[in-house]
Amino acid sequence: MDNGAFTALVSLDISAAFDALDHSVLSSRLQSDFSIDGIALDWIQSYFSDRHSFVQVGCSTSCQQPCIASVPQGSVLGPLLFTAYIPPIGRVVGGLGVKHHEYADDTQLYVDITDRGSLDRLSRCISCLQHWFLRNRLLLNGSKSDAIIIGTAQRRSRHICVSLRVVLQSMTV
Repeated sequence: MDNGAFTALVSLDISAAFDALDHSVLSSRLQSDFSIDGIALDWIQSYFSDRHSFVQVGCSTSCQQPCIASVPQGSVLGPLLFTAYIPPIGRVVGGLGVKHHEYADDTQLYVDITDRGSLDRLSRCISCLQHWFLRNRLLLNGSKSDAIIIGTAQRRSRHICVSLRVVLQSMTV
């Protein structure tokens, strides 16, 4: 906005993000992206391994099941471990010329809308991230993800006029 441009911002929501983390992928990322190994890696692995879960409703309790994919929610390390799981997102996004911010399972993508290609890049980025999420056992929740275009009212009306001219020109060509 400081440069007079519009900004398109997309906030992505990952369904049950903390519940879906694959422990072997997390261990691999800790080693490859953060150079954590040896005793430090063993200590972190012990934090998320050998955990069990159960469901309790009233006086009824289910059998305990091993947690093979998850990090404890509400814990101090949960958001940090999730953050360690997703560093490739930055490489995917950056390679497409889209800016982003992340913290744990919250990811925001944004581009300055300078031409029609800006929104195309953003759309390609979201598509690539959807594929990355699926390959990494995460699911993008489209119904909870949001998008907004940010800009002043004066610039917005001028931008709409320019966009309409471009659309009309493409229809006549």
